Amino acid sequence: MDPIRSYFSYIDQAIRMNWTAPALSDYEGSLSYSYGQVAEQVVRFRHIFQEVGLSTGDHIAIVGRNAANWAIAYLAIAAYRGVAVTIMPDFAPDKITALLKHADCKALFVGPYVLPRLKPYLQDLSLKAVWPFEEIKPADTVQISPDDLHLPMDNQDDLALINYIDDDITIPKGVMLTHRAISSNVMFGQSSIPTGPDKHILSLLPLSQMLGFIFEFLYPLAGGAHIYFITKGLTHAQLIEAYQIVKPYMVVSIPHVVERIVHRTTDKDVKTVLRRILWHCPFVGLGRRRRAKQKLMEAFGGKLELLVIGTGKLDYKVEKRLAAMRFPYTCGHGIAECGPMISYEYPKQYRFGSVGKVVDRMEVHIDSPKPLSEPGEILVRGDNVMLGYYGNMNLTNAVLTDAGWMRTGDKGTMDRKGNLFLTGEHLERFVNKEL
Repeated sequence: MDPIRSYFSYIDQAIRMNWTAPALSDYEGSLSYSYGQVAEQVVRFRHIFQEVGLSTGDHIAIVGRNAANWAIAYLAIAAYRGVAVTIMPDFAPDKITALLKHADCKALFVGPYVLPRLKPYLQDLSLKAVWPFEEIKPADTVQISPDDLHLPMDNQDDLALINYIDDDITIPKGVMLTHRAISSNVMFGQSSIPTGPDKHILSLLPLSQMLGFIFEFLYPLAGGAHIYFITKGLTHAQLIEAYQIVKPYMVVSIPHVVERIVHRTTDKDVKTVLRRILWHCPFVGLGRRRRAKQKLMEAFGGKLELLVIGTGKLDYKVEKRLAAMRFPYTCGHGIAECGPMISYEYPKQYRFGSVGKVVDRMEVHIDSPKPLSEPGEILVRGDNVMLGYYGNMNLTNAVLTDAGWMRTGDKGTMDRKGNLFLTGEHLERFVNKEL
């Protein structure tokens, strides 16, 4: 297997090859960065961090809804060899404050949705600087060259990110991920789902969760794609409109959202007993299924190449409908502690009802005497796995074994071909409850 390539080497290449091409844009606003302007912001913040007294290795938080400047903040921190601390913007301000203290944060990037609520608490924090998203803007003319960027690529085993996955401040779960874990996930995306400057993607899943962070931000950026960030909550109709405008080549989503879109787009095709009978007919049904597939493709913008569904089990009836239409979909599984990938499969090899096979540089073990038939806890180990939970050795020791396995808490089975099947309930979090 090829050695892990630093995700910053991909990004450096993408910046050099796409200097004037669009990179990061706020879908609802006018803010947009070219790849050259992204590079300039990274260089600019290198000097700003030095001026306010921040050192390499310092913890710098990002708290805000998805935005181009959320992405700028992460790239600036990581390029400076700092540690990014990501916290969900919907957490209560007192809990955000507690987590900022727990993570020993020295500075903060904060979005407009969070700042008004957090302002009364900022005096309780000993921060060297606070940068509101709205005060960060690209210059009209880029004054640097690609050679001024100097992205770090020799720090794979250094801590890159502390990701707080819930707001329980009594037992904080700050997932510690290295640059190696992030690079492994980005490299898997690049090798499995190639992207490029002619591709668009919609960043809808929270960037403060690893599925959105990797597959709607770092992986497409590393390939030269243009990323549009949804900066506020959308209704179902507004989401469909966004897909029509952006026309993404890939959609990464969770079961709940996919099920809603499939139902609202294709339920009429199987609404009555007669329609359900015709749907399954060998000849008449073929045309009906093709028309339903076309409607669903159009709902996703018309240029969809792949629908990736993760973080839980897809409803059986919905998946059966997708399979009958031969829709280009696949299911995978991941958790924050693996940054996030555990399993995935190419659509043509995907086994119905599964969440794919274990991804590159990872192992999966089912803790069951009969892993083919009796569900057991899913254990994982490999380059994607976290270092542990920040400042919580007891919890770290409870999930990481001496042999290097991590207990995921999820249960499943695995067939003889290596396809992983989830059993039981799986938590889905999503920033927009209206969808």
